[in-house]
Amino acid sequence: MVNIEKLSFPNEPGVYLMKDKKDIVIYIGKAKFLSKRIKSHFKQKEDFIKKEYLVPFVNSIEYIVTRDEVESLILEANLIKKHHPRFNIRLRDDKSYPYIKITLNEDYPRIIITRKKLNDKAMYFGPYTYAKGMKRTLQIIKELFPLRQCRKKLNKEFQKKPCLNYDIKFCLAPCVGLINKDSYYQVALQACKFLKGEKAELLEELKIQMNALSKELNFEAAARVRDKIKVIEGVIKHQETVSTQENLDVVALAYNQTLACVVVLLVRDRRICDQKHFFLDNLKYIKTDDSNLLSTFIKQYYLEEVFIPDEIILPFKIEDQEIIKAYLKEKSKKNIRLTVSKIGKKQELMKLALLNATTILTQKETTSVLGQLRECLKFNRLPRYIEGFDISNIGSKASVGSCVVFREGKPSKKEYRKFKIKTVKGQNDFAMLGEVVARRYERLLKENKNLPDLILVDGGAGQLNYVKSVLESIGIEDMQVVAIAKERVKLGKQERIFIPYENKAIILPKSSLALRLIQSIRNEAHRFAINYHKKLRSKEMVT
Repeated sequence: MVNIEKLSFPNEPGVYLMKDKKDIVIYIGKAKFLSKRIKSHFKQKEDFIKKEYLVPFVNSIEYIVTRDEVESLILEANLIKKHHPRFNIRLRDDKSYPYIKITLNEDYPRIIITRKKLNDKAMYFGPYTYAKGMKRTLQIIKELFPLRQCRKKLNKEFQKKPCLNYDIKFCLAPCVGLINKDSYYQVALQACKFLKGEKAELLEELKIQMNALSKELNFEAAARVRDKIKVIEGVIKHQETVSTQENLDVVALAYNQTLACVVVLLVRDRRICDQKHFFLDNLKYIKTDDSNLLSTFIKQYYLEEVFIPDEIILPFKIEDQEIIKAYLKEKSKKNIRLTVSKIGKKQELMKLALLNATTILTQKETTSVLGQLRECLKFNRLPRYIEGFDISNIGSKASVGSCVVFREGKPSKKEYRKFKIKTVKGQNDFAMLGEVVARRYERLLKENKNLPDLILVDGGAGQLNYVKSVLESIGIEDMQVVAIAKERVKLGKQERIFIPYENKAIILPKSSLALRLIQSIRNEAHRFAINYHKKLRSKEMVT
C-alpha cells in the first residue's frame, strides 16, 4: 500500500489515477483540490470507497492538473471509459445495444444498424435497449425517408439500373442518378430530425416542401410528401401530450446493493417519444448513494449523447450539479436547466419514469433464475457471472481440471479454460482443486479482470472450505462460494448445496430453476473436464 504521508499533491483542480503494483489503473477520481481529496481516501472517516477494498491495492497515484472543474469532469469521464477501472461505478457498455446510424460523413448517406459508436462525424441514435422498438422505428424511417442501405461506393459513373430496394420504394436510387446529391442529403437531414424527436419542425419543413411542389404542378411528388406528413402526424397522435413547449429528459433511478437502473424519458415537441434504460454496475465496492449514482450516470451519459434537451428533470439534487450544468452549457452552446420538480405535470412524468426504473430492476432480479438463486442461497448480490470447477483423473494419471463460465445464466464457452495438474502428485482431489482455483484467479488478478460473483465446485463442505482457504491465501476474501453434492436417500439421490458459515446443507426442490442452473453448471464443468481427460489419455495410449 502506498505511504500517503510521504507524497505531496497540488491544491489545484484535476483528475487523479490510483494504480496497483502492476501499474494498472484501479480507480479514477476528480477533485476541486487534488491534495485534500486524495488524502481523504486514506482517512478513517472516509466512506465513499470502502477502505477494505480500494486502499490496500493502491501502490502509486498519478494526477493531471486541469484549468477548472468542468475540464476535470470531462477528463474523468473520458479516462474511466478508456481504462475501465476496477473500483469505479460504470455505465453498462452501450456497445452491447444497437444504434441507428446515418452516415452524414458520406456524400450519399446510408442508414444502418451498428453496435460500435465511432468518432466519424456520422449521426448515431440510441442506444436502443428494446430491439422491437428499434425495428419499428427503422421501418418507419425506411418508408418516410428511403435512404440507401447498401455499401456501394458511389462515384461519378452511375450504374445502369437500380436494385430491388428502389422497386419496393425503400431507396431513392442515387446509384443511377435518379436524385441529385443536394436533394438526397436533404432527405438524410430530415431523417435525423425525425430520430431526434424534432417532429414539429420537420412537419413545418415538409408542408413548405409540399406547397412548393404543388405550385410547380409536380402533384405526384407533392402527394408523396403529403403521405409522409400523415404518417408523422399519426406517430405524434399516439404519443402522450405534455404541457411544456420545451424538450425534456426525465431521469429516474432505482437501485439495490449491487445494481442500479436509470430510466430516461425523452419528451420532444410536447410528447413522450421514447424511453431508454441503463444499468450501473460495480456497486459492490462503493457506498450506495443516490446523489453520487445519478451524478455518475449524468456525466457518462451526456458525454456522448447527440442531442441535449433544454431541461433535465431529476428526482433530487445531485453531486457536482453546478459543474455538470457548466459542462452541458459548454457542449450544447445553450443554458441547460437541471431541475427537481415536485408538483404538476413534470412530477407526474418523474413518477412514471421512477415506476419504470423500479419495474425494470425488479424484473431483472426476481423474474430471472439468477434472482431465485440469490434468494435461495441468501447472497448479497445477484450472481450474474458464475464460474464452475471440476477435477478429472484416474489415479494420478492425466489429472486435469476445468473451469466453465456462465454469464446471465448462460454458458460463455469462449471463456472456458482447462488445466493440466502440475504440482500435485498422487490422487489428491482437494489439492488439485486448490491448484486450479489458485491458478485461475491469480491470472485474473494479474490481468486486472473482473472476478466472478459466484464460484461453484463439485463436492461437499470439505471442498467448499478448502477452496475458501485457497482464495483467502491469494487475497480474495469476499468471494461467494458454494458446493453441490449428491446424497443417496431412500427414494434415490438428493442434491445438497453447501454454503459458507452454514452448518446444514440447503436442499432445494427438484422443480427449482435455481437448482437446475446449479446442476447445469456442475454437469458442464464435469463434461468439459472429462473430455479433456479422455483426450490426454488417448494421446498417452497412442504413444
